[in-house]
Amino acid sequence: IWGCAAAQRAMPSTMSNENVMAVFNTIDRSEIEAAQLAKQKSSSPAVRDFAERMIAEHTTMLERRRELAGRLNI
Repeated sequence: IWGCAAAQRAMPSTMSNENVMAVFNTIDRSEIEAAQLAKQKSSSPAVRDFAERMIAEHTTMLERRRELAGRLNI
């Protein structure tokens, strides 16, 4: 949720497609890093499971966005 709000503030309507992609990639990488830290530091199985899910979902989004950028020649 934080990433979406940050993206809305960071992306005025004048941003290029490349800049939009870069913002979303930065958000996903940040979420992955935070989840990796949570996975390493937490003693809670529920937190570690959630962190693993976040890593997987944001990694998938990065891969999908990379494919889209290729199709759009970005």
